[in-house]
Amino acid sequence: MIGRDSLRQLFRYGLIGLGLNGLGYATYLALTSLGASPFWVVGLLYPVFAYLSFLLNRKWSFAYEGRIISNLLRYILAHALGYLLNLAVLYVGVETLRFPHQYVQLAAVFIVAGFLFIQFKWYVYPRQPADGRPRVT
Repeated sequence: MIGRDSLRQLFRYGLIGLGLNGLGYATYLALTSLGASPFWVVGLLYPVFAYLSFLLNRKWSFAYEGRIISNLLRYILAHALGYLLNLAVLYVGVETLRFPHQYVQLAAVFIVAGFLFIQFKWYVYPRQPADGRPRVT
């Protein structure tokens, strides 16, 4: 069963995700409607919104107080994998299956969000022992 702490984290992560992904998707649609490549736009927007997500989720969703450098490195690794997953979904959906990129990217937002929540919960922001030191260094 999912614990109360996990539900709180998921709820907060979801609120941040809805806000950032809503803004990011609107920006994606605006830029691609102006003729920009969907792959270029994802390459531009992904790191910007990932950084904003780091700032918000670190403090609010997961209340993580471990070392920021090691935390940021784990976060970058998780997002690098999320970015590759996003590009893979976009490539398969658009180039292979020939679906409209707008719908494929919308689906990718939710696929990557689920993947990242699991990474954040267990790897990026692990529960800290009573002494305050993170389990993962």
